[in-house]
Amino acid sequence: MKKVVITIFILFCFSSLAGAQDTSKIRPHSMDHRKIQKIDIRELPEIIKQKLSSEDYTSWILHAAYKVPAGHHGEMMDGDTDDYIVELKKENEIIRVRFDNAGNRKGYINE
Repeated sequence: MKKVVITIFILFCFSSLAGAQDTSKIRPHSMDHRKIQKIDIRELPEIIKQKLSSEDYTSWILHAAYKVPAGHHGEMMDGDTDDYIVELKKENEIIRVRFDNAGNRKGYINE
């Protein structure tokens, strides 16, 4: 009986460790690379560069940029344009922000 209790305890500890992984770090390989392509930061549309230099992002450093072709999430719709994902870094924190071609923020991308 003692061995059974110890075995259960050990299994519980291992399962707890698996759930306690650090998810605060964003890894580039977490994005779907089949359609998303990394681009040079200079290739971002000027409107997005202007948005990034606004007050919301002044303490962040532009780390990387990605282009998401139109129709990436299903069928292409009328007026569908490319989106852009930018990685912004501040100290040890990295966030990803998705913008449409007109510079409108479409949201943040979580891992």
